[in-house]
Amino acid sequence: MRFLIRPFFGSIGTVLLVGVLSLPGAAIPASEMAYKRATGFHTVVLSRTIDYLTVIRSGSGLSEPGMRKRQRGLAYGWFTAWVEQNLALTVTFVNSPDVTDLLIAFRADFTHTEFHTFMDEAADPPGTFRVRVGDTDGWAYAVEHFTTHGGDPGVLEQLSGGGREALVLSYTQTVSCFLYVKGEVLLNGFDTIATDIRWGTDQHRFDAEMEAAGFFGPEPACPASGARLVEMITGIEITQPMLERSLRSAQVPPPGESV
Repeated sequence: MRFLIRPFFGSIGTVLLVGVLSLPGAAIPASEMAYKRATGFHTVVLSRTIDYLTVIRSGSGLSEPGMRKRQRGLAYGWFTAWVEQNLALTVTFVNSPDVTDLLIAFRADFTHTEFHTFMDEAADPPGTFRVRVGDTDGWAYAVEHFTTHGGDPGVLEQLSGGGREALVLSYTQTVSCFLYVKGEVLLNGFDTIATDIRWGTDQHRFDAEMEAAGFFGPEPACPASGARLVEMITGIEITQPMLERSLRSAQVPPPGESV
């Protein structure tokens, strides 16, 4: 079975199952309705071939020993509100403090880099797309607004060379996902709303963390669950200043153009 993956605006990068996925209706609070489009159809188009993608039922397997686990209930309500207000967000992490690796993998324009805040991007002319890169706690990270290059498995594989870890948390108006790559191998990934849709060679790797983060509740998980999961895996607390502060910035290819 083969499935293709392609980035967002035209689709979202790497987490969408080719075809049409019908999700059952659910009672969703009005405050989350803008994000949780849990009723109706999600059309999924993918641009990179992943031979081992399958659709599975969430199991009860435990993640590998030594995973940095955090207490259940980490407060990320602000993150859900932020994603809903700004409509889209893709955050990519690699356990290397060198942000240059991110710029190379994203095919960013090295000839012209500046420092921009999240709000500065609003002043860009139409058709301009940027990635902003920074570092925290020994990890480099990239913030994208209306592109999802970090969700390209090829980008993550490049970043994870030499046994490093790379992961992405991506939210768009259509489909959203989490992907985890280590040593150039996609080990784990899933649709953050329809969590039965999984990718990778170790699809139950983070089941315990997913449950603690709130992914297996009666309603689709909100973005706060994704932020909790990232913290459980990396130890990094995603904060609003991380997303909005002035970071090194460079232009990247437009949405839909593979990096």
